[in-house]
Amino acid sequence: MNKTELLKYGVDYSEGLRRFVGHDDIFRGYLLEFLSESGFRRLEDDIKACRYSEAFKEAHALKGLTGNLSLNGLHSELVALVELLRENASGERIRAQYNIVAFRHVETADALRAYLDEA
Repeated sequence: MNKTELLKYGVDYSEGLRRFVGHDDIFRGYLLEFLSESGFRRLEDDIKACRYSEAFKEAHALKGLTGNLSLNGLHSELVALVELLRENASGERIRAQYNIVAFRHVETADALRAYLDEA
């Protein structure tokens, strides 16, 4: 996996590295922390239990994290989920968007693991 291939999974490594002023070691450290981020598990639990106000807080925090790390594909899906939660959309629409977020999270994490393991 290389930086160009990461783009296929919505990860703009070069953009993220610029956000960290070229400090590759620090950026990699944050990406490794992202891989163990427990917020996605809490978000899943909140969605399943229909605790949408808690889910909103968790999704909003994850939106910020993914944006700062330039995990753009996952970030855009979290933006959509946050908006649904903000507007008190139906549970069905929220769960459907959450399923997309969950898929993108796994896809993004797998791509990052492959990249970081090879680098």
